[in-house]
Amino acid sequence: MRKLIIGLLFLAVYLPTCEKLNAQQTNVINGNIKNSQTKENLPAVSVMIKGSSTGTFSDDKGNFKLVATQNPPFTIVISSIGYSGKEIKVESTGQTINIELDATYALGQEIVVAASRIPERILESPVSIERISAKDIVQSPASSYYDVVQNLKGVDVVTASLTFKSISTRGFNSSGNVRMNQLVDGMDNQAPGLNFSVGNVVGLTDLDVDNMELLEGASSALYGPGGMNGTFLINSKNPFKYQGVSVQVREGVMNVDDKYRDRSPYHDFSFRWGQKVSDKFAFKIGAQYVWAKDWLAADSSNYFVDPGVKNSKVISGTRASDPNYNGVNVYGDESSGDMYAVSNGVLNAYSEGYKQAYFGQTGTYPTQAQIDQYLFTTEKRFIKLHGHCQQKALSSVAPSVKMMSLPENYSVEVIPSGCCGMAGSFGYEKEHYDISMKIGELVLLPAVRNAADDVIIAAPGTSCRHQVKDGTGKKALHTIEVLYDALK
Repeated sequence: MRKLIIGLLFLAVYLPTCEKLNAQQTNVINGNIKNSQTKENLPAVSVMIKGSSTGTFSDDKGNFKLVATQNPPFTIVISSIGYSGKEIKVESTGQTINIELDATYALGQEIVVAASRIPERILESPVSIERISAKDIVQSPASSYYDVVQNLKGVDVVTASLTFKSISTRGFNSSGNVRMNQLVDGMDNQAPGLNFSVGNVVGLTDLDVDNMELLEGASSALYGPGGMNGTFLINSKNPFKYQGVSVQVREGVMNVDDKYRDRSPYHDFSFRWGQKVSDKFAFKIGAQYVWAKDWLAADSSNYFVDPGVKNSKVISGTRASDPNYNGVNVYGDESSGDMYAVSNGVLNAYSEGYKQAYFGQTGTYPTQAQIDQYLFTTEKRFIKLHGHCQQKALSSVAPSVKMMSLPENYSVEVIPSGCCGMAGSFGYEKEHYDISMKIGELVLLPAVRNAADDVIIAAPGTSCRHQVKDGTGKKALHTIEVLYDALK
């Protein structure tokens, strides 16, 4: 009986309490917030009950739903950065409030955290900071929010591809800046194994970026030794503040001039869903799909670099015709000298005594044929040349042929071979020996075996000469050795 009385008393107390709590939870105020001038919906606007911590934010459509724990009347405070705040008195529950905010701008009132790692106004920051807001990103005509950074003062951006860009604010920049920190929500964003950030390849989607802060110059004291050139902070949108579903579609076209390839489309689809579940839990989901054919670097014009001239120029010539060929978009061929010209310089110095003696006897200088006859043997020799792989890939063997043809009775034939098969130490490794010999037996080794004993085998590559020696028993000479042996 005692337990029954206690249970009934508890039920009598509990039910009124529940009714009171339910009554409090039914105090819901709905509303919509717009820009007074453009009539656009304003997302992420703060809606707070004055004098309390109860509040919410407007969603991506400008709508908000405020659940109050107190009965009207009370006052709600509407505020957002870049707009004049408003206070509205709520007289009853369940009403819908339509609000329009006036745009305003107060110089230096933006809040930043990069300089001191605590929120402060940008004018109070002890160092120079550049800040990009979500509004700046939306209004920028760029393929990615990462592209907006290059419009900031003091910023140098190296574009390696459509999605790989490197930022620097001090000193020299390169494709892959290891002296620049990039943090996303406070986490280091560098790619594992590379030690630098690969643009936005592993980063946020466009729809999930709230703001970006660029700290120019050394920032190692706050962000570690990687910030010698600066630190780039990317902050994502808080799902408590930015709620709802957002979709973004970007379309474009590349290579419109059809110069190197046909026109190709650019597709960029982004999706974000943020939702507040309770006052202590919220979630967000984001995804982005980008499809495009990147810029094609296919300019093979011969770019002449003159060390003594500030502005170099494009000249005629191809890899086959110019030993010093330097294609604009052909990489690895940045040669700075012609071996034939170098050899001529050596020979001219070697023959200087002869020319002066000849001039003293005749009063004239000898012809080039007379100089060659003086310098080189007149013996007839036949040479088979195996060019180095790197030489064949980046330039041509033509300079070597021309150089070894300086003696008037020397005849040079190029062996039409590819790789010798040795490739450095590759052929000496046990597991690679068989394939190394098979490659050599394709062209090079049979050509050497079939050559007469008095034929000179020339090969500028060290591993190539070893392969010839080990595979045929014949000794191959460096092209310089061939020319040296021809001297009298």
